[in-house]
Amino acid sequence: MDVAPGAFLLLLSTVIGSLAEKEYNCTAKEFEECLEALNAITQTEDLALAATREELNLVCRKLQHGVRCIDDHSYRCFTAGQRRIFNSVVSESRHVINDLCVPGKLQEDYLRYAPCLKNVSTDVRKCALQYKRLASSYEDTGSDVNDKLKIHCCVFTQFVQCQHEHLLRDCGTAAEQFFQRHMDRMSGSLINEHCVLFTHGSNACSFDRNSAKSYFKCDFLYTAIFYLILLQIIYL
Repeated sequence: MDVAPGAFLLLLSTVIGSLAEKEYNCTAKEFEECLEALNAITQTEDLALAATREELNLVCRKLQHGVRCIDDHSYRCFTAGQRRIFNSVVSESRHVINDLCVPGKLQEDYLRYAPCLKNVSTDVRKCALQYKRLASSYEDTGSDVNDKLKIHCCVFTQFVQCQHEHLLRDCGTAAEQFFQRHMDRMSGSLINEHCVLFTHGSNACSFDRNSAKSYFKCDFLYTAIFYLILLQIIYL
């Protein structure tokens, strides 16, 4: 998952300001702390790009702790409708995480290809710059949802494109197909739908933000997409 397979996945207080504070401690700050636990993984290269069984086991423990924190918050604080939307976006990512974090074929395949993927993601001649941009994109302090979604989607698609090119050349067809297959599983239809306007290399990544305001007007949906991208940073 270095999704690398990783990848996963990054947030500001304004992102979830639209969530209702229905119960005690149902605040944006509480939810951000859960996300920061995940983001901390992306800031440590050996964890975000786990290439050994020991590193992967440590990542899985930290990741599962962060996911439980988010699940607990969503159960207590989200409305039924919000939970349905959120779960529909991230459910397949959770399945991949669960599969990867237990001994089995998926884990063995990942560990077989992970060292090469780590090289692709950290080599300055390959995708290191794109990876660093993606891992640090959460630091943007702008309050506009459209601006933040644009930044995350553009750097995400840029990184994925770079990975695709170098994985195929440096790691072989089997490795490229493995990561593409599980990237597709984790991304799901919603992230593809909402990032499709922001394809790297197109005019979309330099468009007038006003052109998308009517489309990306839901802070809550952005939160779910942002969480999903964070998970993919950890695992791809």
